[in-house]
Amino acid sequence: YLKDKSDFLIYSIPSPLLCFCSYITKKAKYGIDIRDCTWDYFDKSTLYGKLYSRVLIFILKPFIKNAEFITCTNEYEASSILANFNRKSCVIPNGIEQKKFNLITKNIGSIAIQSIKNNILYCGNIGKAQSLETIISAVSDLKNCNLKIIGQGAEKKYLENYCSKNYIKNVDFYEAIKWKELLKEYSNAKVLYAQITKEYSSAIPSKIFEYIATGRQVVLGLPDGVARSIFSEFSGVYIHKPNDIIDCRKALIAAFDDKPVSRKNNEEILKNYIRESHAE
Repeated sequence: YLKDKSDFLIYSIPSPLLCFCSYITKKAKYGIDIRDCTWDYFDKSTLYGKLYSRVLIFILKPFIKNAEFITCTNEYEASSILANFNRKSCVIPNGIEQKKFNLITKNIGSIAIQSIKNNILYCGNIGKAQSLETIISAVSDLKNCNLKIIGQGAEKKYLENYCSKNYIKNVDFYEAIKWKELLKEYSNAKVLYAQITKEYSSAIPSKIFEYIATGRQVVLGLPDGVARSIFSEFSGVYIHKPNDIIDCRKALIAAFDDKPVSRKNNEEILKNYIRESHAE
C-alpha cells in the first residue's frame, strides 16, 4: 500500500525496524523523525554492547543517508546523528499539546494540594528504562504514603511479584487508562514520579511536561544530561540520582513538605514547550 499510494513518507522511530520499510518503498521520498538515538542505548563498556551499536549504525546508514530531512527532539540527539551519520538534523523539542496543557491547568490547578494525602502516582510504560523498583523500594519504608502505578510494560509482572515477595503493602498496580481519566488520578496525587536511567540519558519524556502542568510536586530520577537540565528549571521539581533508593527517599520526603509550587513560573516556561508552536 505504501509503495503504490504514497509520494512522500515520514518515518518516526525509536524502532529501527521501521527503516526496512524504505527498501520496499524505493520510489517514494521520505523524511525521518528520530525520537530516540537507539544506537546510544547499548552498554559501550561491553563487547556485545559495542557490537550491537555498530551493527545498528551500519544498518541505518543508507536509510538516513537518503532521507530528504531528519528531525530529532534535542541537541544531544542532533550531535549524535551528526557524529554517527554525518547528517544535520532539525531539532523539534518534545513537549505538551496545547489542548492537554489547557485541560490540566484548568481542571487540576483549583484542587488544593494540602487536602490530599501523601499519594504518589506513576503513569506510563513499565519497563527497564523506567526502573520502577527504585521508587517501590524507597516507599516501602515510608508507611505514611501510597504509591499507585498505572500502565503496562515488560517489567510489570516482575514488579508485582517483587512487592508480593517483600510484603510491600503500600504499592498498587492498575491497568492503563484513557488520557481524560488520567486527569482524576492527577487530581488525587500529591507527588508525581518518573525516572530515566543513565542508559537513556538522551530521552525527554513528554509525560513529565504533563506532570509539571498539574502544579503538583514532581520527583524525578534523572542522570546528567538534557532532561535534567530542562526539568531543573521548574519549581516544585525534586531530582534524585537514578537507581539510588536512599536519594529517591530523600527527594520524596522533601516533596511531601508542602512547599508551594510557583505555578505561574512553571506555566510561563511550559509555553516554550507547546508542541503546536514547534510543529508550525
